[in-house]
Amino acid sequence: MLGGSTYHSMFGINDQIGNAGLAQVKARLLGVKYVLFDKVSMLSAQDMYHISNQLNKVLNINKLPFGGLKFFVEILHSYIQLLEVKKLHY
Repeated sequence: MLGGSTYHSMFGINDQIGNAGLAQVKARLLGVKYVLFDKVSMLSAQDMYHISNQLNKVLNINKLPFGGLKFFVEILHSYIQLLEVKKLHY
């Protein structure tokens, strides 16, 4: 999604959404094959579980993680930034 979005709003997480809300999320994901996560250091394992669970529900695909979408995470830059913060404080 050009312009970016929080995963909460993009995937309808932390909202009490009914069938209409799930349909909106599904419409947003129409044609999407890849999802890029920047700042993966801000995500916990529980966050990733919630994302995968929601995508499985929205896309009605329960046998593949993340509803079968391909996820790319920008890892190196995120953790290099954390190292820089550590240097500043010690």
